Amino acid sequence: MSDKKKITELLKEDPLVKAEKITGLSSQNSTVTAFLGMAFASDLADKKHNALMQSGDSTGGDDVNDYIKIIESIGFKEILKFSYATHSYAEHLFVYWNCEHSVMIEFETYQSSIINSATMHYNWRPNIADQYYPYTGSGQPIDGVYVGYNDVREGVKHQFNNFVENGEFVKKWIKIPQQLWLLTRMDYKKGISSFDYQKSIDRKLAGFPKDVLTCVSPDAIT
Repeated sequence: MSDKKKITELLKEDPLVKAEKITGLSSQNSTVTAFLGMAFASDLADKKHNALMQSGDSTGGDDVNDYIKIIESIGFKEILKFSYATHSYAEHLFVYWNCEHSVMIEFETYQSSIINSATMHYNWRPNIADQYYPYTGSGQPIDGVYVGYNDVREGVKHQFNNFVENGEFVKKWIKIPQQLWLLTRMDYKKGISSFDYQKSIDRKLAGFPKDVLTCVSPDAIT
């Protein structure tokens, strides 16, 4: 098995599902299955970390500067940095854009310097019709184009290169991925129903370059 295929399988592996297949019992109803799943999860975390480190990729919980170097190496540039204060730290929400492929990565810090969350947003068409797995994350196919988003705390370079090698990104998005809300942890803590989140989104979108807005805004963010 190639290193690239190995990383793809490791990133998609679900330790609880693996445990349930062995015991035949749900992890919610079986202590044995739950503990087996925890053991598989620990082993999987070590394998992923080692494989990604060897390939020079993100491993989850990276230093922000290290993460930025990785995504800049595959063509992403900063288009927005939104800062906010917590009780102890100045936190940041970054948005990076790949102009060649029209792909966006948003990521947020924890304690100022650690990657807390990272999401890649895209419109992507596979080389083989309807063959979206194992490359895509959450989202939906629309007329042969997958409108989606991937968790890219781990393996951001690997996931991006998989997309490039197995399909093409749509330069002018046909639809905005559902979770492109540009909200911070503090926004969520306030509660979506307790503040005007659309106003918060619009305020951040106003900071996007015009060429990026032309690519990503065929409809309103919902």
